[in-house]
Amino acid sequence: MTTFYRDFAATGEVLGCSTDSSPEAWAAALGPRFADDRVKKRLRRDYGLIEVNFFRVDGVWGCFSVSVQAHRLGWGEEAAVPEPLVAAYGPFPARVAAADLLAELEAAGSPAARVPGREIFHVPSSNVHLYLAEQGADSGQSGSVLRKGDVWSLIKSPVPVLPPENQNP
Repeated sequence: MTTFYRDFAATGEVLGCSTDSSPEAWAAALGPRFADDRVKKRLRRDYGLIEVNFFRVDGVWGCFSVSVQAHRLGWGEEAAVPEPLVAAYGPFPARVAAADLLAELEAAGSPAARVPGREIFHVPSSNVHLYLAEQGADSGQSGSVLRKGDVWSLIKSPVPVLPPENQNP
């Protein structure tokens, strides 16, 4: 089931929140179970499957990126899915084949284009980037059920964050 991933990739939103939402709006949507990592004017709010990054300007926290860390479910971290997402979408699979998600995006009218030379796809309509696993359990990576070509993460940000060569995103 890739409905949540398709919805996020097509819209850049999670339960109505996106990069224009405040920390309070995210907490209202995803609940009170999160960890904050604050360093000076930066705040990373970790909901498990979802990470939201903020930068403070003139005392106001503005969101600059939202990421869906799909790879965490491949390690058996089902508890990483916030309860409001489970209530809205049902159980989440341990892995999502990128081919399935890309086909669903195409059918929904939000096609993704491959970033040349990378295991990354860009959805222009939402400015979401899909990062694929470059290796997986089938290549000896123990503990994870991910396979090469599965969705590693999805990130909504003004610019893509490209991982270093020869490293999973």
